[in-house]
Amino acid sequence: MLVGFTIERYKGIEPAYLLHFVRRLGVEFAEVTPTIFENLPAVLRALGKMKLGFHLPIISEDGYDFSCIEQETKIQKLIDAINTNWQKLHIQYCVAHPPEAHLIETPGEVSQEFLFHNLQQLAPPVLIENVPERNGFYFSPFYRKARATLGEKLFGFCYDGPHAFISRKDWLTLLHNFSPELRCVHISDCSREKDLHLPLGQGVLPLDELFAVLKSIRFDGVINLELMPQSLRDIDPILNSYLLVLRIFKPAKYLSAKLKILTVLPFIKHLIIS
Repeated sequence: MLVGFTIERYKGIEPAYLLHFVRRLGVEFAEVTPTIFENLPAVLRALGKMKLGFHLPIISEDGYDFSCIEQETKIQKLIDAINTNWQKLHIQYCVAHPPEAHLIETPGEVSQEFLFHNLQQLAPPVLIENVPERNGFYFSPFYRKARATLGEKLFGFCYDGPHAFISRKDWLTLLHNFSPELRCVHISDCSREKDLHLPLGQGVLPLDELFAVLKSIRFDGVINLELMPQSLRDIDPILNSYLLVLRIFKPAKYLSAKLKILTVLPFIKHLIIS
């Protein structure tokens, strides 16, 4: 099992610096975004032996996704960058959302077929992530269509706990239904209505229930903490979230990780603040 964090530009701090920071703390995995290509040499220097997942662009963050027909040139440029660099970046998968016009106003025309066409071109394996099910959109039929269309290119399912929790009473049913294809789990805390990307324990997501299901199916893929810090004061609760997951799923690594964090973190905080 790999446990890590989403890493992207934060308040002007480059992804390369943040990758170096978490690697110094002993973290073995990170899920990155297209921002890594803004300074690829620095990212490669910071990476070491860490493994990466790659989250493809989403409309709410990037203004487009792989279903946006009018963004074909930008999409192709990103596909080329991924395919050229994925092995030296140790990319284990690319994760895509379904088209999200049911959630957010989308500029221009979107197409499931265009999304699948673009995903087929990627060299790394592809995961499909569930998004909130609202306004007539249901994830299961979409995923089955993706499976039928993409075939072996589709590596499996990325389960986002908060996305399911805020839109389904039976939020764990989706996890059970697709557990044979489960490769990655996105975890953060949230309210009952909103995906807030909070450190674990700061919202109402029933973490014990989620962890119990993952234990029962002997999940051994990636657990990625999708946490969005509001300030540098969030460093401690974010790292405590990481330690919580290690304590439950990788107890042999937990104590060494805690010691590493206690030893290295004060020095890194000093560098960040100064």
